[in-house]
Amino acid sequence: MQDSGASSAAVTPRGAGRRWRAPGAGVVTTLAGGAVLLALHARNALDSDEGVILNGAWNLLHGRALYTDFFEFLPPGSFYAVLAAWKVFGSSYWVAKALGLAALALAAFGIDRIARLLVAQRGLGVAPHALTAAPLLFCLFSGYLPTINHNTFHLPVAVWSAFFAIRGIQAASWRGCALAGLLCGGSAWFLQHRAALMAVATLAVLLLHACRRPGANWRWCCAAYVLGVAAPVGAMAVLWAPPVLFDHLIVFPATRYLEVNRVDRTLIACAATFALGAAWLLRRTLDAPAAMLLALLGALLLTALQRPDLGHVTSALWPLLCLLPRLAAVAATTWLARLGRTWIAMGMAALPLPLVAMVFANPTLYFSDWSRRHPALQYVRQHCEQAGALYAGPFAPGLYYETGMLNPTRYSVLLPKFNTDAQFRDALRDLQLRRPRCAITNHRLADKFGSTRDTVVDAYLAANYDVVFEARNRQVWMARAPRPIPPVAPTPAAPVANP
Repeated sequence: MQDSGASSAAVTPRGAGRRWRAPGAGVVTTLAGGAVLLALHARNALDSDEGVILNGAWNLLHGRALYTDFFEFLPPGSFYAVLAAWKVFGSSYWVAKALGLAALALAAFGIDRIARLLVAQRGLGVAPHALTAAPLLFCLFSGYLPTINHNTFHLPVAVWSAFFAIRGIQAASWRGCALAGLLCGGSAWFLQHRAALMAVATLAVLLLHACRRPGANWRWCCAAYVLGVAAPVGAMAVLWAPPVLFDHLIVFPATRYLEVNRVDRTLIACAATFALGAAWLLRRTLDAPAAMLLALLGALLLTALQRPDLGHVTSALWPLLCLLPRLAAVAATTWLARLGRTWIAMGMAALPLPLVAMVFANPTLYFSDWSRRHPALQYVRQHCEQAGALYAGPFAPGLYYETGMLNPTRYSVLLPKFNTDAQFRDALRDLQLRRPRCAITNHRLADKFGSTRDTVVDAYLAANYDVVFEARNRQVWMARAPRPIPPVAPTPAAPVANP
């Protein structure tokens, strides 16, 4: 016979007496970050920056050759990434959107890994909320970026390049440095100038570290990084003629981009104080991984000078986000240190506030797909469906994919201070040759770039097209029917005099 205690234990249900455990910080971060990304990016706002990538992939899908049949000043990576996704899953806007969301999620995961790597290396005790803040703030900052964009696609490659560079430094491994260089060179396929400055900053830190710790292994690490960077860049030079790449990706942006992107620099000045404050707070415990992240932060802020708005500046702050847990663990023993740490914390917390305010002020913009139902687009779909070609200007390249038509010109952007006179003449010849049935314009959108309406393309539209529909700042133009030539009465022959 069993005793009562044994009998009682035998009938106790499995799991009885266990306490419910709250999800860990990692689970909470993942769920919160995913919710933020979906909330901020689950819409189609007909963004023109997204349209540049969509138009490029749309041209490639229809057999047009990049840099030959159509002009772009961006590297090929974003166009071919979207094209590859369309080849596999179909040419849907949401396929391209999912690709951008995956890129942001991968970058956020990389930031979390770097932050944890830096904390573990120093054996620091950091509160879980400090580790959660880095990827979550990155997800909030991403709301300032278009989802389908070269800046977005560049981020995960750049972040993971930094991760493997840190791993290479910690283990003195040439393999880690080679992989970091390979990813940094690969990021040049998405954003050329940021990749170049990132490579210079990382290599400078590697060389300084090699000088402080001489040895053949560190020379191999530096050499492996350089070769890793050179491989993807060299592949690009093999696939496209180097003079073409130089003209499109270096000369044109360097000489034309700044002219239409002059904005107030107060924001980047504040971001620079964050970087300087972080460097000052870490000065006593500065090691090679932290120095590399600070160097990357400085390099990325330099690239943001070309257009220092919220999108470009916040996307350059990811190295500082990686350092946030380390900064939180710094002993603030003086009032100046406490002030510096507070300034950085307040600044990072304040940067998402304009975005949050915009979401609450106009939630339909972020939680609905109203823009695709724009009356002007509906008019074009109804009356120009069989046209095959549509001119959308001066800066509305996303409308080509949205309407299923092709750009009759070779330029996705036609802005007076951005494009050259020769490019405007090329576009005019393309329009005269193909003469699309319809055109759609939105000059209000281009006003912020200092655009005018006295170009040869605008003059051609005014002379050969009529505005047949207008709604929400967009005008739909329809080609005039050619005027019939009136018949000419034959001239009677002069009478012949009798001899």
